[in-house]
Amino acid sequence: MNEAGWSAILDPRIRDGNENARRAYWRAIRLTAA
Repeated sequence: MNEAGWSAILDPRIRDGNENARRAYWRAIRLTAA
């Protein structure tokens, strides 16, 4: 995962507006990191 990807998740402005997208993103990260 690139820096921009992590920043997008951790940025509260983005997180608050895209809860479902954030969850899907975390699932993708966990799958690729596994």
